[in-house]
Amino acid sequence: MNDTIQHTATGRLLTLPESMERLRVSKATLYRLIRDREIPSVKIAARRFIFESDLERFLTHQRVAQRPGAHHG
Repeated sequence: MNDTIQHTATGRLLTLPESMERLRVSKATLYRLIRDREIPSVKIAARRFIFESDLERFLTHQRVAQRPGAHHG
C-alpha cells in the first residue's frame, strides 16, 4: 500500500481493467499513471486495485476549463 497518500480513499475498489475502461486508456498508460503516482493504487495479494474515489479525483483534476466562445470541432 502506498503510505504517501494523505487523503482517505473511499468507495468500491476497481480492478485495473475496470479502471482502464473508465479512463479509456491502455494498460501501459494506466501502469504509467500508477508508477508516476498520478493515480494511487493498492495491492491486495497479487492483485492491484484503484479506489473509485481516487479515479474520480484524478478525472476531476484532468478537466480543462473551456474558454467562452472556444470552438471544439
